[in-house]
Amino acid sequence: MSEEKARITNTAPGVAGHAKRMADQRALTLLREHARRADPERVARMMRHVNRQLTEQGFPPSSN
Repeated sequence: MSEEKARITNTAPGVAGHAKRMADQRALTLLREHARRADPERVARMMRHVNRQLTEQGFPPSSN
């Protein structure tokens, strides 16, 4: 394998890892923004529903 091809091959995983990290950070930023704008009463209502379903299925309720 040529030296140039080996250099490109060795650096590609780092580039892909960086792109994935950037995408993950963007997704987390969007999630935080949506959470900031969430209606607290609606969230509480949904959590009650989820916890009821969990207990019906034999799981412990969510702590959130």
